[in-house]
Amino acid sequence: MTYLFLTLDLGTRGCKCGVINEKGELITNSFFKYPVFSPRPGWIEQDPTLYWVAVKETVRDCLKQIKEKRDNIVSITVTGQDQTLVVVNKNGKTLRNAMIWMDNRSHKESNYIKKALGVFFPPTFNLPKLLWLRNNEPKTFSKIYKALSCKGYVYYKLTGRFAVDFHFEDLLYILEKREWDSEKLSILGIPSDIMPELFVSGEIVGYILPEVARELNLPKNIPIIAGGPYDTDVGKIGLGLVKPGDAGIIGGTSASYSILVERRVKDPKNRVLGKPNGINHKLWEVEAIMSTAGGAFEWFVNNFFLGSEEERYNAAIKEAHEVSAGSNNLLFLPHLSGERSPYWSDVPKGAFIGITLSHNRKHFSRAVLEGIAFMFRLYTEIFEEIGIDKPKIIKFGGGMAKNTLWLHIISDVLDTTLQVPMIITAELIGGAIIASVTLNVYKDLLAATENMVKIKEEIIPSTNNKQTYDKSYKTFKKLYPALEPIFLTM
Repeated sequence: MTYLFLTLDLGTRGCKCGVINEKGELITNSFFKYPVFSPRPGWIEQDPTLYWVAVKETVRDCLKQIKEKRDNIVSITVTGQDQTLVVVNKNGKTLRNAMIWMDNRSHKESNYIKKALGVFFPPTFNLPKLLWLRNNEPKTFSKIYKALSCKGYVYYKLTGRFAVDFHFEDLLYILEKREWDSEKLSILGIPSDIMPELFVSGEIVGYILPEVARELNLPKNIPIIAGGPYDTDVGKIGLGLVKPGDAGIIGGTSASYSILVERRVKDPKNRVLGKPNGINHKLWEVEAIMSTAGGAFEWFVNNFFLGSEEERYNAAIKEAHEVSAGSNNLLFLPHLSGERSPYWSDVPKGAFIGITLSHNRKHFSRAVLEGIAFMFRLYTEIFEEIGIDKPKIIKFGGGMAKNTLWLHIISDVLDTTLQVPMIITAELIGGAIIASVTLNVYKDLLAATENMVKIKEEIIPSTNNKQTYDKSYKTFKKLYPALEPIFLTM
């Protein structure tokens, strides 16, 4: 029998659905876009009902392409953006727009949690957002039956169960019992009964509701499998990160850069995260998260080029190709929606620095690409500072991996080899890998990744640009600390 694993990835810009077999081959995939709203600076929201619309549309589209094989679908793994708060009433009806992972409004509440519990929860996390709702929208807060995530809402629509993914690093849990810590929630003034069931990556949340199976023309009783805390956790598995020392970058709208380690590692300055791996909690990892990576380039392309989406993108890449490394000393700060690592700032400000009459649009195109690459170098330096060796190879997936020029820039800036897998939509194959282990197709994640993850190309760093990038980076890392006081006055 051929096993077909279906993965749903609820990303920031839309939902991807993919069907992958046990050999790691992408049989078909589909994408449905939904909008992002920013009613105020630092407030980033979405209509959560569109998550379910997107699921139905992408699943139907995939099934049309594999008509005779749909009975071979053996599972649905759900992954996607996390720390996106979706609050619902008892009937599962959403009470307001989702406050997505980019939302930075809850700094006051983040500071309150630090004082009350002695634990740092970034303002982008759901717990500070819940407190923000209590403080600023008390009527909505009083109607909450369950506080879910984006994925939790889809779990409910598929299975009828109110569930969320278990975060091993989250100190609101009693780890041994896998239960919410009602005492800590009480200190914060959050009723524990609004918190949903907890599921670990690879566990079966439930089985597809009969009416949903009929509506989508799917086989009955398909298990719905928890992907894991973050889409990037699932994507790392899709890149083949399963052993200590494995390093990877998932580059999409945002970017996650992680290195797996055997021991607990924490950054005393809270610039990067040290946490149990979201899929294999026996391993730890260090992780740096960039709020606008591919999103920054998308912003630039959409606002400074004309034509179709493809024409704009191709034109920007062509122009960036025509400019030498260093962009003639033009630098770009990519913090367009605030920043997570290493600043954890709610100041949604970026900047082009060093503009002269000698610069044209081509320099700006390349400067954007280089600015994101310099952030990855900054993260590498922080990792080294807290005792993590610089990786010799970084596996790279996500939409940014489509841009060969960008890969070469990143490789050169980091002076590190990049490996790009056959399937760069790493979350889709990662979900399939997790399901293959849950259903005993493979004995463990190592066996599954060895059989399902295949490398397409390797990017070797060039020494030609090293001196230029070393000089530019030295200036780049001084920019945000110098400019933040000015940004705060704007």
